[in-house]
Amino acid sequence: MTLEKVKIGRRERFADEEQSAPGLENVAGEAAASRWMVGAAEEDEEEEEGVAKGFADEVDGALLQDAPQTPLVIEARPAILPQVYGTLATALTHMGMGTILGFSGITLPQLTDATSSDLVLNTFQVAIFSSVINLGAAVGCIAGGVPLVRIGQRLTLLMILPVALLAWLTLFTSQYIWAIVAARAVLGIAMGIMASSSVNYIVELADSSLRGRLVAMLNISRYVGYLFIYAVGSSALTWREVALVCGCVTTVPPFVGLLFLPDSPRWLATRDRLEEARRSLVFFRGPDYDSIQELNSILAQLDQSLGSCKSTRDQLRRMRQPAILRSSMIIAFLHLTMAFSGSFVVSAYLVTIFDAAHVNLSSYYSAVVIGLDHLVYGLICLLMPLLITSCSVCGACLFMLGGFFYDQAFKIEFSEMWVPLACLSIYIFFSSLGFPVVELVLGEFLPTTVRATAVSILYTILFVGVFAAVQTYPYVTDAVGKHGAFWVYGVCNFLMAIVSALTLTETRGQTLEQISQQQQARR
Repeated sequence: MTLEKVKIGRRERFADEEQSAPGLENVAGEAAASRWMVGAAEEDEEEEEGVAKGFADEVDGALLQDAPQTPLVIEARPAILPQVYGTLATALTHMGMGTILGFSGITLPQLTDATSSDLVLNTFQVAIFSSVINLGAAVGCIAGGVPLVRIGQRLTLLMILPVALLAWLTLFTSQYIWAIVAARAVLGIAMGIMASSSVNYIVELADSSLRGRLVAMLNISRYVGYLFIYAVGSSALTWREVALVCGCVTTVPPFVGLLFLPDSPRWLATRDRLEEARRSLVFFRGPDYDSIQELNSILAQLDQSLGSCKSTRDQLRRMRQPAILRSSMIIAFLHLTMAFSGSFVVSAYLVTIFDAAHVNLSSYYSAVVIGLDHLVYGLICLLMPLLITSCSVCGACLFMLGGFFYDQAFKIEFSEMWVPLACLSIYIFFSSLGFPVVELVLGEFLPTTVRATAVSILYTILFVGVFAAVQTYPYVTDAVGKHGAFWVYGVCNFLMAIVSALTLTETRGQTLEQISQQQQARR
């Protein structure tokens, strides 16, 4: 479809609105002019025809009062509460992701207890049970790309949340090892679909002044999920009861919350559902905000891209453009190095790592401390998103942790038992500050025309990397020791810092359309 045809089609869709409100771009200005003209006409009519003075003054005063207030409508700031509500409802899905990722780390001691009367896993089954969620997430990202384009982010989330609940219930009831592994795989598929859908939805509904903080709330919610699973898993509940609690808490509330939200305005615009896109902007920005002007900006960016891409195939073709391909390759590299940064391995084997360190603290209580670190430092991330510094400090912490395990392996006595908890606490602090920036970059650097498909592909790369990292951790530690494994993860953190310093640019306060124009200019 040519640029002119796109514009003509969109003008025809707004024909009814143009009759009631003159034009998309100059609605407020022309409305003000019309009010002044009516006021002037009524004043002339009063003087020439002798209309009753009281009635004319009342009408005239109301009209004159309306006219100066019109610029306030144009300059009104977008409402905050609707955007926060939309973010919180969506972020609850990330709380579910946190419980999925942390479930194995807190329940493996029960599942590997040889004296247990319940299911017992061997070494191979432990590795599969821990890592299969990431392989499932990779499949989920690929499978989720089609509904993201066709039905949008919100309906995709509503579709997958009941599936996640059924998988949690399977963990609670099943008596077969293959069934609980399959349930974990399904949870991974749900996690992959939720990850790409939720990030897209928040990035597209958020105003440029709030986008960074709202995306950071997704990570806060995931950290709440970590803390929740660590706290519940440290209680007297069995691993089956933990699964039941997690399933009910992390699927029902977000499902109910999403029912009362509209679809993303930018996704609606790519489907040429312009009236719904306008209503969605009014919902998230408030009735006093000039939503028409923002919609014009969205449409202009789509027109500049020669129209929207309405199918996955169209978006894949568009991703071959140099600017988009460059951004995709940068994010893909950051995702791969982040997968091997140690964050996901620590979450999957947290209690096991503390057990291996032989610290004088309860491994479960240490896990709860790490969960609290995730939450507190994630909250700080709302104010201090520092990717380069964070990756550098994370690398140093993992090198120090590796040094602890090296000394433990080659010395008879080692008294500094505080080192593992201190290193992991500092590591969690700085990873919580920096890693959320990667998700923000993922949403910002990709234009609206390809975002649904590109985010799905890039999350697939992330989860394939995480699967490889978590699956190989037991074998890597057997081959090079725990110290060698953490040194490898430390190198990956330093690589993230270097690439980020060389390739990423500041986007604070810019709209998605402005960022897309900058990326096009850099090609």
